[in-house]
Amino acid sequence: MPTPAQTLRNFVNQFINVDAVKAFQNNRMNTALNQLISFYETLSAGVHEARPYHVTQANFINATDCPIPALKGKSISVFMNTDDTKRFLRTWGTAEWTDLVDGGFKILIDGFDATSGENLDFYVWPTINL
Repeated sequence: MPTPAQTLRNFVNQFINVDAVKAFQNNRMNTALNQLISFYETLSAGVHEARPYHVTQANFINATDCPIPALKGKSISVFMNTDDTKRFLRTWGTAEWTDLVDGGFKILIDGFDATSGENLDFYVWPTINL
């Protein structure tokens, strides 16, 4: 499982390099900057050594909702780790997830279904708002 720093570094190396057009397509620069801010928030909160919450399809209560009561009222970052997707999910632009009122998250990706039987891995880190 890559760390948030490794994931961000890989994303930057792949999409934000000497090709300015590539860097700004599909909100790539925006994605990198927002993940950098989230990573900084996690570090400044002193939780960078904390282990993330590991979530599988068994934690979902339906096709999209994953309650984590311990995270109620906290800001979080959600990392999706599947065969097709290994990255932090967005909450801006075309949002890919949103908070659940009682803690946890809801996936907003079209066609996502936690009950489909696909092996799903998510890692959820608490962050802070500056």
